[in-house]
Amino acid sequence: MNAKVYLACRNSEKANVAIEDIKETTGNSQLEFLELNLEKISSVREFCSKFKRTEPVLDILINNAGLIQIDRNKSEDGFEKTLQCNYISHLYLTYLLLPSLKKAQCARVVNVASNAFKVGTFDLENIHGTKEGVPFKTTSFYATSKLYNIMSTKALASRLEKYNILINSTHPGFVSTEIWKKDDFKAKWYYPILIPFITIAAYLFSRSPSYAAITSLHPAVDPSVTDSGNYYDCCRKVDLKRYFSDSDCDSLLEKTFQLLDLDVDSI
Repeated sequence: MNAKVYLACRNSEKANVAIEDIKETTGNSQLEFLELNLEKISSVREFCSKFKRTEPVLDILINNAGLIQIDRNKSEDGFEKTLQCNYISHLYLTYLLLPSLKKAQCARVVNVASNAFKVGTFDLENIHGTKEGVPFKTTSFYATSKLYNIMSTKALASRLEKYNILINSTHPGFVSTEIWKKDDFKAKWYYPILIPFITIAAYLFSRSPSYAAITSLHPAVDPSVTDSGNYYDCCRKVDLKRYFSDSDCDSLLEKTFQLLDLDVDSI
């Protein structure tokens, strides 16, 4: 494909290592790093501004971040960090990049979610994780952030159709990454007990990052994908009608736009 690819990352050192590895593996030298910290709305704005000055047209956007936190933490923008990093900032990033996506012949957006969404909870009254009587749980709020990825994808699909933009979500599978090796996990007393089980499970059941990426690349580049608002697992569409309604998806999108002080009708 030999596309020009931008890696939007917060860690420049890790990003540049990845860039050199990709160059060596694929022979594609058209790779660039742009700093992006999804925990800060200001960083999302700055990234989009820099990108649009450099590249007026964007053909493919893949939103992929997976933050899990032990404790509830609020970002400088007032959002719960897991939800902001995994969902709110991705939605805002997509919105700000719409001018570039609209200029493409047929742009594609992919939101990387997770089958963990099945244990997530749709509750607009607890979007910050502070609802009285509802304890904050690490895995359930992560799952909710991934549920919202999928629901917002569904809500955006019909709105982006008029611009010939396809938007879909995917489940990459249980992937062997360093998501469980964050410092806040290591600080917990149970980390030495938990990590051997995670390591064994990863060895037995996980997919490699390169293999897991195939499902995300499928709706991004496969010409057989011609519709929008779908959820893919192992490159196959999954029917999610029993998990949420179209009206729920629209309500979530409207609520999130309100939190960002945006008008959903401006899409």
